Amino acid sequence: MIRRFRRNKRPVMLSTLCFAVIACTLYTLSGSEGPHVSIDIHDVTDKGMTVTPSSESDHQELRSTVIEQSNEKAHSEQVSTRGDFNPRSLSNENSLMLEMRRYIPKTFLEKHSHKNPCWHLDYNKADPQFRKDLKMKYPGMKKLLCVPYVHVIGYPRAGTAKLLQLLSLHPDFIAVNREPASANYLTMEPSIKNISNYIKRFVEATERIKMYPPIRIIGDVAPMTALLKLSSSNSIESSANALSYLYRWLFLTPKMIVILRDPIEVVQSSFYYFYDDVVETSCRRPLEQRPSQLHYLVQSHIQAYNQCVDLHKNDLSCLDFRNYHDWLPKDICGFFSMDYTVYYATLNGWFKHIPRPEILVLSNNELSEDAVDVALRMYQFLDLVKPSERLLSSLESISSERVNQQEFLHMSKSSDSNTVKYQYMLYETVALLKSFYMPFNRKLAQLLRNDNFLFDE
Repeated sequence: MIRRFRRNKRPVMLSTLCFAVIACTLYTLSGSEGPHVSIDIHDVTDKGMTVTPSSESDHQELRSTVIEQSNEKAHSEQVSTRGDFNPRSLSNENSLMLEMRRYIPKTFLEKHSHKNPCWHLDYNKADPQFRKDLKMKYPGMKKLLCVPYVHVIGYPRAGTAKLLQLLSLHPDFIAVNREPASANYLTMEPSIKNISNYIKRFVEATERIKMYPPIRIIGDVAPMTALLKLSSSNSIESSANALSYLYRWLFLTPKMIVILRDPIEVVQSSFYYFYDDVVETSCRRPLEQRPSQLHYLVQSHIQAYNQCVDLHKNDLSCLDFRNYHDWLPKDICGFFSMDYTVYYATLNGWFKHIPRPEILVLSNNELSEDAVDVALRMYQFLDLVKPSERLLSSLESISSERVNQQEFLHMSKSSDSNTVKYQYMLYETVALLKSFYMPFNRKLAQLLRNDNFLFDE
């Protein structure tokens, strides 16, 4: 074997030399910058990604043509490029961005062969620990790896579980487990372990799409993704925009689905849903006394928030509990989180980096009124095949089912819809919350270009 290798070494070197000569020729034709297209992900419009043009338009056109032709020949199975990441936003050379670049490539397999962002990991080029984590045992082995085609970036108590139920009915949608959220691994300290844990989340799903890779998609559905922030050592952009920036860099044009619910409903739902988990035994009250307890909780948080704004003059940063908790009284009981429900504060960051056509925003009201229509809109948005009659029948049968909800919150003899929605909340609490959310909901409706997200102001 050794002699055979040495005997064949010279032809390999000659062929390599020939290829190098051809590559140099293409490089000369294509300009001194090398054969890649630079994409500034800050330059995003409603129409999608904008490629920064060269001042020498004729040269750029020739350069693009040569690059396209050479790439088609030399890299026929890898064409979906992310472009270069903007180095100005890197905090240091140990950032998560640079670490991720080592494990998720700049190019993915062609979309007509693999709808998801997929690539082949070469055993010989992979980090030893990474190979071990992915159970790659033999030299020369290649492993197909994929990351999600769509990310459902949910908010707690907004209806994400119902969306997952509707999406999972489609035979070509493969979901990963909701907990823990996959994006958690992207927000931690950059390390081989965290990155491999993120990619391993989708290994089983990748096996399931192998039979129909051009059709089937992987979906990552988690109720907390929209709220996650990167660790301090991964600081890129502002903390509110960092994760969307990372997603854009990693996946180029990822598809996003998000569902929003009337924030006052979420406050009520969260308070009762988490009551037994977060309220100490000594602080617990009978059901009929809890509306008063909720009012004191909400009132205390809003007063503390206002004190934070008076001091720091920043209404968005003060939404973070860590920035106003010093003003809270010690005797409050229950769960209330402003950043869960001020959707504008986080969604504005996602829209900053993800092209608008790639984000589908739904409302919980739409889901309650016509779940089948919501499901069909999601299937169309994801380019999934038209549902069969059997699938439509399944959608209709589960459309009225409630998922992870407290039934007592939906039981009322009153014909007043607001009484039904807020029946376990004092009128004073509703009025206080409406006043608080009004300016943020107006900004949200303007961002989404849809007055339905004023939530019956």
